[in-house]
Amino acid sequence: MFVFVFPLILFVNLPAYSYSQQNPMLFYTMLLITLLYTVIFIVAYRIVAGKRAFRKMGTFYLTENDR
Repeated sequence: MFVFVFPLILFVNLPAYSYSQQNPMLFYTMLLITLLYTVIFIVAYRIVAGKRAFRKMGTFYLTENDR
């Protein structure tokens, strides 16, 4: 799972670098990357979990009874 987080770790300093360089495009790039990752992982979760993905909205894991 670390492989999926690695690009975010590389881009985590973009907002501070954006401020120091007075370049807002770097900040917007980080926002876009974060939004893209969020959408990708929600879609991947939906594909992997199938119809059980959002059955219990407050639960982010499957119990033995759900399988």
